[in-house]
Amino acid sequence: MTTHCNTSLSGGPLQVSAAAIERILTVQIFSVVFAYPPPAGTLGSLPYIGPAFDTAREDIARLFPRLNISQDFLVSSPESRTCTEWARESDNALAARYYGKTESEKADVTLFLLPGCEDAGGVAQFATQLDKLIISRTFSLRTGDITIGESGERIPTMVVSQTDVDSEEMIIKLMQDPATGRLVLTKPISWPSGQWPVLNEPRCGFRGDAVACQKQPDFSMIYGPVLGTASCFVLVLAIVFRRRTSPTDMLERTSWWLLETDFMSWKTSQQTVDDDPAA
Repeated sequence: MTTHCNTSLSGGPLQVSAAAIERILTVQIFSVVFAYPPPAGTLGSLPYIGPAFDTAREDIARLFPRLNISQDFLVSSPESRTCTEWARESDNALAARYYGKTESEKADVTLFLLPGCEDAGGVAQFATQLDKLIISRTFSLRTGDITIGESGERIPTMVVSQTDVDSEEMIIKLMQDPATGRLVLTKPISWPSGQWPVLNEPRCGFRGDAVACQKQPDFSMIYGPVLGTASCFVLVLAIVFRRRTSPTDMLERTSWWLLETDFMSWKTSQQTVDDDPAA
């Protein structure tokens, strides 16, 4: 691998992350190369892929079982006529532009290898020195510093951040202590209720010694009984309509009750009752 490579680490999915210690860290490496336009027709600083590539992957998988490394190559845009023109942008700007063009699923950590123009005529080889770019190094992200340990684990393995409503910046509030594994409060957390623990009082109800209600009206307390009453009314109408149109027993099909204020009489549709006992 060329010794004139700059590394740039994207903040990406690590802005708010929580991972178990056993989780495998996915690292995606992009080697950005400058393509000479015609008539030269050759690629400058093209990484060479040979037996050393597979050997390096096997060594990394054996030595760092918690590290999953993949490598892709990105060719410079054809608008740049010279390497100097292409490299005029800063390393961060180049990395951000190529990072936005990647269509693959974002990894936990994304590294960009940006060769300098002095290496345009040479060959950059992916070999066993790749792990030195990652292992036992500390990178700065928007959520704070992160270290890749000797076995490829992320330190700290858990970071809890909160977005500041005023500045819209990610601010670390909790971080795991590598020595004890406990979460340490780095800055006060802004709770919606303004305090912690969150009050366990109901919005409106009997608390045991008094009635506690919220300051603003709860529309569910208003519309709930109305909707419940309307639902019951519709259900009663449906039952009455069903009983009038679809009777279920013989009694309902042959007789009915007339309810009067003074008396109650029973009539049938198939026979009449004569007052004469001899009939």
